[in-house]
Amino acid sequence: TSQYEYGGGLVANVIEADADATLNTFGAHVSLEQGCDVDLYLFSTSTYDSTDDFEERTWTVVWSQLSANDSSYGAGVYTSEDIGLILDSGTFYALGYGTDCDEDDATVYFSLSLGSADMGVGQSMGYLLDTGYDSANYSEGSDVDLTSAGPDAAYTAPFHIPLSVTEL
Repeated sequence: TSQYEYGGGLVANVIEADADATLNTFGAHVSLEQGCDVDLYLFSTSTYDSTDDFEERTWTVVWSQLSANDSSYGAGVYTSEDIGLILDSGTFYALGYGTDCDEDDATVYFSLSLGSADMGVGQSMGYLLDTGYDSANYSEGSDVDLTSAGPDAAYTAPFHIPLSVTEL
């Protein structure tokens, strides 16, 4: 496990659902200083280019939970409320989180593995970034442009974002 201190931004792991399943919960493994909040997001898109090398791509915000840490701070996994959304086989999803903190007040945890990982409902495909994260731009149903890094260019599912799913 590696870690990186930063002030704010959004990170997300991309998966391609290979079975219909219910997304129960997911969380963000981060460390937060007093005054930081972590917001959780589920994005979707019908197509994904696994050869992306830090290109901007448009994703739709399917679900969100602001301030998932509920005024708690420190290192840990901040888990969502019950989500209960159906993930459709063949659709690409990104599970992620955003923080808006002072410089170096948030720490993100990640692992640098190059192979694809089984995420419980599909294989990891890459990751997304937004270094200019602002939660006001991420309302449910909105389209957002995120920097995309496919597995041919970088690591797959590097960020520690545990999830719970039930296959249908």
